[in-house]
Amino acid sequence: MAKRFEAMGLLRTLLLGSALAAPVACGEPAPRLVSVAATGGESTGGAAVSSATGGAAASNATGGAPAATASGGVIQATGGTTGGAAVVAGGVAGTSSSAGAAGQSAATPLTPAKPNVLFVVDRSLSMTAAFGSETRWDSLRAALFDPALGVVPKFEPRAHFGLALFTGPQLLGPQAPPSECPILVEVPTGGADRYGLAAAYEASGPLGTTPTGESLELLWPKLSSLDESAFPGPRVLVLATDGEPNTCEDTLDRESGRAQSESAIGKAYAAGIRTYVLGVGDDVAAEHLRRIANLGQGMPAEDATERYLRVAEP
Repeated sequence: MAKRFEAMGLLRTLLLGSALAAPVACGEPAPRLVSVAATGGESTGGAAVSSATGGAAASNATGGAPAATASGGVIQATGGTTGGAAVVAGGVAGTSSSAGAAGQSAATPLTPAKPNVLFVVDRSLSMTAAFGSETRWDSLRAALFDPALGVVPKFEPRAHFGLALFTGPQLLGPQAPPSECPILVEVPTGGADRYGLAAAYEASGPLGTTPTGESLELLWPKLSSLDESAFPGPRVLVLATDGEPNTCEDTLDRESGRAQSESAIGKAYAAGIRTYVLGVGDDVAAEHLRRIANLGQGMPAEDATERYLRVAEP
């Protein structure tokens, strides 16, 4: 049991650890911009100091009016000090400024923006395969929704979540394009709480094949088109799949299925959406997982770094 909790905790951490590292990371204290200075044109007993977390920094003491400005994570501080120091802390995305009179301080709180995360889950028939004492489908459900270990209950206060379950027709081989393919079950990002998401998962079950690329082509534009005023945070896809991708027209055409997956993930990244990849089991080729994970992070597909996570047990 201890091993199971440890493994599930690791899966939860790796699944969203990077995804939630937004420009202003969720759950961290809101960075502050502070300027403290006294009048005068010389530095006595203290020097102008500038430090930035997440951005470059520059500083000088020039005897002018104390001021501090942060723009895009690059912070500069100027001001004369007497017996004190000018201090700037916290790299900030965007533009913020603060100035203080002699012997005073001013602070500008920044509110972190919630990431907008869409879980894209493979519900092909192979998700019924044994996975330890469970199935792949049931193990993934626990990783997402278990009250004690699940990603969604843990991070729900700090992110907007959505869910898309995808599959294709059951028939194998070339066929006339089916009337519905891919087959999607969708809960829009930010459209339901953990209970609504879990209910959608519970109401579905594995069947059919794996048109991953064609599914992503339909899903990423919906994430991209979220209202900026209501959902200002970064957009993130988390793809969990256990099988090689195929196409709606030919469920045995892996080559085209891979190409479509790479194309969709590349387009999503160009639109500002990062994709994180989870391989469930060992049926998907490592090369394919590596390529789509690289593209999801804006890296060349051929890069040798493994940016995906593969899990082999609950």
